[in-house]
Amino acid sequence: RKAAGLSIDGADVVLSTNAGAAGRELRNKRFDLIVVDEAAQSLEPSTWIPMLKGGNVILAGDHKQLPPVVSSDEALKRGLGHTLFEKLMGKFEEAKSPAAHMLTMQYRMNETICRWSSEELYDGRLVAAESVKSRLLADLPHVRSTDETREAMVLIDTAGC
Repeated sequence: RKAAGLSIDGADVVLSTNAGAAGRELRNKRFDLIVVDEAAQSLEPSTWIPMLKGGNVILAGDHKQLPPVVSSDEALKRGLGHTLFEKLMGKFEEAKSPAAHMLTMQYRMNETICRWSSEELYDGRLVAAESVKSRLLADLPHVRSTDETREAMVLIDTAGC
């Protein structure tokens, strides 16, 4: 623990989970900037833990993707399924605040898949980067070329399965 404390004291960057920010090694530490990644999947109480350790905070995430995992129906009824990120985004979007910023270029999916996501979730603002816009599974090493892997998107009806 002493070695961990020394390395934290001299570090330019300290990484932790939300809950880990409450750990003994970080208990009395303050930071200039707190970045909470995947904040749209982070339960609100856990998001506050690292936020209380610094003055400037960046919450990064996408409230239109996976929500947090909440196993309790009672907790869901009481609002635990709504993240701080989601609440703030609603307020910022309503106020047209520059505090909320959407990254519009994505580097993961083919243009066909991106177009669907863009239209359904992001008002047509999401675009595929040139480097991935025509990428197919069949183009990847160790992936066998089949009818399915040569298509950007395949929809399979699983009704009745």
